[in-house]
Amino acid sequence: MKKCLTISSILTLSACSQFTPNATPPALGMANPASVYCEQQGGKSENRRDAAGNEYGVCLLPNGEQVDEWDFYRQQLAIDKQANSERSKVLILYYDVTQRDKVLEAVAKYGASVVYDYQNFSGLAIQTAQPEATKAALEKVKGVLAVQFNQVQQLQ
Repeated sequence: MKKCLTISSILTLSACSQFTPNATPPALGMANPASVYCEQQGGKSENRRDAAGNEYGVCLLPNGEQVDEWDFYRQQLAIDKQANSERSKVLILYYDVTQRDKVLEAVAKYGASVVYDYQNFSGLAIQTAQPEATKAALEKVKGVLAVQFNQVQQLQ
């Protein structure tokens, strides 16, 4: 009786379902990052053609200035790269609160300086000239729970 009920339930439910063939979603192209950046800065992206018929993008900025989209974008990338270079010299270190003094001694021993003390999280932001070597050395110190490179988190 249970088998009949189970089989009839399965057949009933399968009859109610709708078969859809594996449809491939439409292909979407990736947005031009220079155009996206232009619009994020409040500008308007415009495509133009030169005398030879080559297409190029212009960013019309809110102040009326017109700049090549890719030059505008690359300029920002260069600024970001420089900021990342400085940021990469900062390490975030988490420690066992009972070992705080030993951890601070180790930070000083390896030539790093404390940039910020996250006391509520038992963490330190430290700056060092040799981030890779300092990270490797501090990971071996008793009381150090984790060491990571500083990074920017951006919400979209």
